Amino acid sequence: MRFFIIYSFIEFLSKYCPELKNLPIEYLFEPWKTPINIQEEKKCIIGKDYPEPCIDYEQALKENLLKLKQYFLSSDRKSLFDVFGNENNAIKPTNSYEFQSFTYAKFLETIDSDIDDID
Repeated sequence: MRFFIIYSFIEFLSKYCPELKNLPIEYLFEPWKTPINIQEEKKCIIGKDYPEPCIDYEQALKENLLKLKQYFLSSDRKSLFDVFGNENNAIKPTNSYEFQSFTYAKFLETIDSDIDDID
């Protein structure tokens, strides 16, 4: 199955993005990360033969994680975050609302670590 998916993807590139078809497979999903010497060799210069990305993905990720954190912390679930976000607390969610809040609290912990990793 994997062979079929890769083969189909290369077929798709050949038909709809012919400028990318000569790039090594490791750069096909993010062609703007291709080193300039390989771009020149394969005759696919990013910004000339193929457009540059419209979005800085790392910056967008950081901004969106911060927005999500602000949203979750400002919601009416804040009191439940305080209870369920504490690892020393033995209280566990008992219904779907508490489970959802518990999940958001865990999500907030993940956001904090992801934001630290990006900086």
